[in-house]
Amino acid sequence: MFRELIFSGFKLFTLILFCSIFLMGQELGSILSAPFQICWESPDRITAKIASDKEKTLFIPLPNGIIKAIDTNKNEIWRADLGGEIMAHPFYQTKTLYAVSKIHESPTGQTKETKETGDINTEYSISALDTDSGISKWKKEYRSETIPALSLQSGRLAIILTGKASDSNGRVLSLDVLDKNTGDTILKKNYGFGVKQFFNTATEDNENIVALSSSNSIISFSILDGKTKSFNISIKSIQTGATSGTGLLLSNDRGNIYLIDSTGLETKFKIRLGARITSFALHRSSILISSLDNFIYSISSDGKQINWKKRFAGRIIEKPIIYLDAVIAYSQGDNSLYFLNYDNGKIINRITVADGEEIIGSPIFFNNLLIVSTSKSIKAFSFGSCRNFTAAER
Repeated sequence: MFRELIFSGFKLFTLILFCSIFLMGQELGSILSAPFQICWESPDRITAKIASDKEKTLFIPLPNGIIKAIDTNKNEIWRADLGGEIMAHPFYQTKTLYAVSKIHESPTGQTKETKETGDINTEYSISALDTDSGISKWKKEYRSETIPALSLQSGRLAIILTGKASDSNGRVLSLDVLDKNTGDTILKKNYGFGVKQFFNTATEDNENIVALSSSNSIISFSILDGKTKSFNISIKSIQTGATSGTGLLLSNDRGNIYLIDSTGLETKFKIRLGARITSFALHRSSILISSLDNFIYSISSDGKQINWKKRFAGRIIEKPIIYLDAVIAYSQGDNSLYFLNYDNGKIINRITVADGEEIIGSPIFFNNLLIVSTSKSIKAFSFGSCRNFTAAER
């Protein structure tokens, strides 16, 4: 009897697992094989990537420093003026939209005097907006040479920027940690190094931000106490990188790719592709790589083989996105958005906009719609019909 119960339970589990895999395959097949239909179009031009709450509201950064919130039917909900050009991708979390805008810059840039004193002429504003009303919850202003980077972790917003010159004639990296709800300062630290790139940001489960410094050091710093850990690496001219489950992926200006362990002492593999790497993405047991040689590559996670490569008409500047088991990508100056099978790189679908338009920014999935930004407008596509939209809305 007990064996029969176990056997019956096993059969039920197998059936559920099979149905889940089947339904996922059906969903993937349906999404990727169905022709796309445009449901509506808005003549807005963006300065940064569109954000959304993934359910009912899109947040569109406009060139005049305004963020416009619209619903799935393109109806405007509110507008908020941030006082200057929106410089970075706004991001949403729990009824709040965080955005960076440039509110002042010297018309002549750095002067001799400001270079000597280390004063920075570019002033940025960081705003937290209530996403139901567009009303500002709080706003902070900073001076920096570079656009401030934001990282959100469990009640804390880390703001990372380059400040005044240090005594060693280098740059000082400033870390400000704020209460994400009130904007109150929790922690403030200055470090005597600059940063080339952030590999990852802190999450609910990880308090550390990993970055590549200007001196080719890998640095991890905590947004809870500001403490840092770092190690030097011998690879020259590093341009980009990413964290992986087994270490760090790094690439230099010649297209060499390295996987090193978390201590930086052991190189697990090294391969070379055709040109400088623009992005890494890890999915399942492979690594997706974009290169300035106009190719996207899929390589095995151990670096021993190239699974496939796909050539595009131009350079792949924007990092491709992975949706289910599809790679969605486009090249610079192209008017087509391509859907590739993640396993073999074959084109399984595409969206092509009018001649004279270029795809810009990564598309986003939004309540059964795919939102695509171009150099002239924002378009909402459906994987099937647009039965929920009227002709006037389109």
